[in-house]
Amino acid sequence: MSHSKPETDGTLVTHAPLFASVWLALFSQLRKNYSERQIELDAKAKRSKPARN
Repeated sequence: MSHSKPETDGTLVTHAPLFASVWLALFSQLRKNYSERQIELDAKAKRSKPARN
């Protein structure tokens, strides 16, 4: 089922998929950046802690 609405000139416009894909791309990029930052912080914390035996 399509939620397309006809434009005045007869073309079909679908805004929902574009809107969703923009938010999905933004969320994916933010998650990637967060993951990369966490990896760097974990590595930094590991280097700064002295090894215990």
